[in-house]
Amino acid sequence: MVRSYVNAQRHWAFVCLVLVMSCVVALLGDVGRDFLSYKQGLFSRGEIWRAISGHLTHLGWPHFLLNALGLIGVWSLYGKTFNTLFWGFIFLICAIGISAGFAFFDRNLQNYVGLSGVLHGLLAAGATHSLASTKRGDNDFPFESIFVLSALCLKIIYEKFIGSVPLTAAVSGGSVVVNAHFYGAVLGVATGGVIGAFTRRNVN
Repeated sequence: MVRSYVNAQRHWAFVCLVLVMSCVVALLGDVGRDFLSYKQGLFSRGEIWRAISGHLTHLGWPHFLLNALGLIGVWSLYGKTFNTLFWGFIFLICAIGISAGFAFFDRNLQNYVGLSGVLHGLLAAGATHSLASTKRGDNDFPFESIFVLSALCLKIIYEKFIGSVPLTAAVSGGSVVVNAHFYGAVLGVATGGVIGAFTRRNVN
């Protein structure tokens, strides 16, 4: 009974790993933020770990808790979509891709911390995969994924043209970097779509 329960909940292992790492960084306080946050100048001078560690770093505990709730929400919807290895791959693609986007297209951005950009990528990857891997005529069509992607698209358009969603900046304790959400969503759609296309082809 215990073994079956553990096997059923195994997909939460990756969430626990990400939250534990983020929590450890948060416990390091200002020292951790200084050494691990994404900093444009230091990243361009070779401190490449910041491309990943910056996404595990937060402004404070409210920011951490906001992202932790977001990650749990994503996992409640799509946690079983991929195994731990694939989720790790998608996480790295989104984290590195967002940081690369900052380096190439947002040179005026000096600092960045937070998991929200990657969260947008993970959510987009799960929703896109569920659509891309669905076979034609499948009775269990994932209509909820269309809603998720539509809502995600509208949110990003809102942020790009109007500004951050109300209260998010106040809760997180800093300004919202909208392009992190945009880059993450684009990378998530691309990655989830590619994996989903291969999945459908192999199933057929």
